[in-house]
Amino acid sequence: MKSEAQGWFRDVVEIVLIAFVIAVVIRTFLVQVTKVPTESMVPTIEVGDRLLTDKILFRIRGIHHGDIVVFQPPFATPDPYVKRVIGLPGDRIAIHDGKVFRNGQALNEPYLAEPPNYSRPELTVPPGDIYVMGDNRNHSNDSHEWGFARLSSVSGSAFWRLWPLNRFGPLPR
Repeated sequence: MKSEAQGWFRDVVEIVLIAFVIAVVIRTFLVQVTKVPTESMVPTIEVGDRLLTDKILFRIRGIHHGDIVVFQPPFATPDPYVKRVIGLPGDRIAIHDGKVFRNGQALNEPYLAEPPNYSRPELTVPPGDIYVMGDNRNHSNDSHEWGFARLSSVSGSAFWRLWPLNRFGPLPR
C-alpha cells in the first residue's frame, strides 16, 4: 500500500512540475497577462483590466499604427505602460486644434475619450523609436509629455481582455 501511495505522490509531483515548466515557458516566451493600473487608455481599456499580451507574433508581423503595446517607458517605473502606437520611425507627428496629425493627415480616432486639449509642434519619430499615446489623451502620461519610446522596450502587443468577464474578448483596434 505504501508503494502505491508513493507512486501516486510521485505522479502528482511530476504533473505539477511539468505544468509549472510549461506555464513558465508560455509566460516567458509567448504570452503574459498585463494588469492596467491607470485610466490612460479609457474608454478602450479601464483601470484594473487584465490583458493578454502577445510576446512573439508582434515581433514577426511588426508593430503597426493603432496597435496597443506594452512597453517600459524611457524612465524607471514599477509597471510597464500600455498605450496605442501613433507614430512609427519616420512618421511626422503634430498635435493641434484638438487633433493628432500623422504625416500631415488628421487621424480618425473614434476610440478617444475626448480630443486632446493641448498642442505639440511637428516632430519626426527617429529610427528605433515609436510615438505612443493613451486613448484618454488629456489624462495620459505618454509621448506628448516625455517623447519617444524605444522599439526595443516593447514587450508585447495587447490583444485580448481577460478581465472583467463582462468585457471578455478581443481589444478593439
